[in-house]
Amino acid sequence: MKYRWVILLLLIPFFSLSQNNSIDSLKRSLSSLKETSRIDCLNSLSNAYAYLQNDTAKMYANAAFKEASAINYKRGMGRAINSLTIIDGKCLGNNFLMKQYSRQAIQIFNQSTDSIGLAEAYRNLGYCYYAGGFWDSSLQYCNIAKKLSEKIGDMHGLAGAFLLSGFNYTDGGYYDKAFENYNESYRKAAMANDDKFMSHSLAAIGELYDYAGDHRTALTYYFQSLQHAKGFNILWHPLGDIGDAYFLLKQYDSAMFYQQQYIRTIESLSNDPATLGFKVFPNLSVAELYIERREYDKAMPILQYHLPNERGQYLGTEMRILLDIEKIYVGKKDFNSAFKYGRELLQIAAKTNQRQYLRDGNQLMFIMYDQLKKTDSAYFYYRLYMDMKDSMAIDQFGKKLILYKAATDDKQKATQIELLKQVTLNSEQRINIQQAELERKSLMLSLSIGVLVVGLLISILAIRNSKLKKKKEQLQKLILQTNIELEGRKKEQRLVELEKEKAELEMLALRAQMNPHFIFNCLSSINRFILINNTEAASSYLTKFSRLIRMALQHSEKSMITLEKELEMLRHYLDLERLRFKNAFDYSITFINTIDTATIFVPPLIFQPFAENAIWHGLMHKKGMGYLDIALSIEGKILTSIITDNGIGRTEAALLKSKTAEKDKSMGMKITVERLALLNKTIDQQSFFDIEDIKDKEGNTSGTKVELKIQYRNMVEAFD
Repeated sequence: MKYRWVILLLLIPFFSLSQNNSIDSLKRSLSSLKETSRIDCLNSLSNAYAYLQNDTAKMYANAAFKEASAINYKRGMGRAINSLTIIDGKCLGNNFLMKQYSRQAIQIFNQSTDSIGLAEAYRNLGYCYYAGGFWDSSLQYCNIAKKLSEKIGDMHGLAGAFLLSGFNYTDGGYYDKAFENYNESYRKAAMANDDKFMSHSLAAIGELYDYAGDHRTALTYYFQSLQHAKGFNILWHPLGDIGDAYFLLKQYDSAMFYQQQYIRTIESLSNDPATLGFKVFPNLSVAELYIERREYDKAMPILQYHLPNERGQYLGTEMRILLDIEKIYVGKKDFNSAFKYGRELLQIAAKTNQRQYLRDGNQLMFIMYDQLKKTDSAYFYYRLYMDMKDSMAIDQFGKKLILYKAATDDKQKATQIELLKQVTLNSEQRINIQQAELERKSLMLSLSIGVLVVGLLISILAIRNSKLKKKKEQLQKLILQTNIELEGRKKEQRLVELEKEKAELEMLALRAQMNPHFIFNCLSSINRFILINNTEAASSYLTKFSRLIRMALQHSEKSMITLEKELEMLRHYLDLERLRFKNAFDYSITFINTIDTATIFVPPLIFQPFAENAIWHGLMHKKGMGYLDIALSIEGKILTSIITDNGIGRTEAALLKSKTAEKDKSMGMKITVERLALLNKTIDQQSFFDIEDIKDKEGNTSGTKVELKIQYRNMVEAFD
């Protein structure tokens, strides 16, 4: 996505004119124009042909410069060089040549009064430094362009300068400042009624949220951008970003739809071969969608077509293609070919410190070595993959915090501006009142000549003052009463907040007791395998345990998780225990009525202690095949879970427990009961927790049943 933004910046100067000037009308006018008017028309034609017919655009720019030089028309010369800066930059990719053009344009514009052209030249120079990675220098030239545009009130130029500043801050990692500059670019564009820059600024903000991993918020901005982008003759379009965001959300049908729309948009704009190169991004996205669907034969021709053109040119795109090809060969089990592309990818990624491709490349190497049963190599790449993944997760979380803080600060600034406007309005009203009072006194002074009139006015004023005094007293009483009521409401609200904070802290403390207990039990199981010298089972168990413990760590800091994730962790745990007891028992998780597990939120690790208790105290000592059933149902706001086992029952389990060292197994269940009491806001444990023995027809114990009632939360309540 970033490469499209670089091209977008180059296109900006042309778009500002090409929309307002028809090529046909410009050509018809050219033959009748002379001197400066003719030169301006040539420059407009150059802008209009940009990215439609590159050679034609350059021809008109050179003609404009030649004719302007002949009559020393500085404005025409400078604008022609600004055009050549963009045209040659696109064709040659020569950043050094672009820098020379920009400096030459600045020298010429300094001898003219064309501040708009001068600001554009400084923006072009700022882009040269941005493309070279010199962000501080680029920002300096952006600031000069801002001052020039501000001085003449050029909102379009300001929008472009703020947008480029945002690119610099994004690459530098200053996401709060990038967010601020993109918002300012949008405001200036809105003042100029410039839909193109409004579209670009909104999409840039969306891209920030994509970097932070918040793809749904990014989609909101992309769709807002799309509303402003419709109908414009531009090669960049938010359709591609929308498709990429849907891909990251794993909504592949939507992603395919928007990427194909993007390709059709590009093809409809121009027949110039240079412009068709823009299809590389949507084409790669389409190929990646085929890979996700395992339609490898459709994806490979697209990747093989684009790889030779990207080698050594755009390393980011080259690494993306190498990774996709490696994924295809891994999917086809052609590990020799996959290793070839994988090693090439890791070499480039290490050289450029591209952490995303280091992470994904190491993950694929781990998967291949694991499937080849080369444990040492698999473990080596697995550690590299996990280290990079954790580092990027922390970095992504930090980016998200910065963005949300920047968004909050932006809202606060808007509020402060509104307050300042209100204060200014109140000051003007007071001045008007004072002026009216002076005029009234002047009138009274002029009428004081008549004693009778003066006496009458005094009487009227006395009566009026008496009424005002009474109204003032009533108003003061009303204000006092209102203040008392407000103070009472604030105290009540604060008490509610304190109660909520107390409940959350108590819940956090109880969860903190759960994690060590859970880890201890799992490590004990692994230790048993090691003691009996079953290394293969120990290795398999350790791999499954590492996945489970990672999920537990991910959710341990959350007060609520979806029922879907909770049941996923429970299944992992039960699979581990089945492996531990050599499949001595089986289990099932069923739904009595319809439950949308993705929208129901419960505390993490809420079912595991009861399942663990059933296994260790009921099923472990049973002769024959054991069975554990977990049945879930919903009624109103209550989630009911019935956990049934066909074990030995509580009485016999208690006798066995007194003879063994397993006396702390009930700790997890005890803590979970306390968590349920806190969640359900009740001290009557029987209202949400019940346990009883199951009897057969002869009255003998044939198992245990535990019934839990949980007051679950929906999506809004979980994040309140």
